[in-house]
Amino acid sequence: MKLLEEFCDKFVRNYPSTTPEDGLWDDSNRLVVLCAALLHDIGHGPYSHAFEKIFDTNHEQITIDIILSPDTEVNKNFKNGLSYFPRRSSQCHSKETSKSTSRSINF
Repeated sequence: MKLLEEFCDKFVRNYPSTTPEDGLWDDSNRLVVLCAALLHDIGHGPYSHAFEKIFDTNHEQITIDIILSPDTEVNKNFKNGLSYFPRRSSQCHSKETSKSTSRSINF
């Protein structure tokens, strides 16, 4: 977590957003990114990736489903404090979103 906080600090220092949707770092996303990092393995089954191959599952999709489902405690707790969090956090876990918004950034 400390390393991710340092990355966020570098992003805000070196790549600050100046306009919405410019693809640069908007520090208002810091909390979402930190929470998404904490939840990144929530969708893993036992024995991690071997479980996925045997049972034909996808831990990224399970993570997204857990975060977005209004029936989960994760979703309920985050919506109590941050109503926008489930949607924005699930975007951090989506490979399609990550691929379409990825940029090459050198630290």
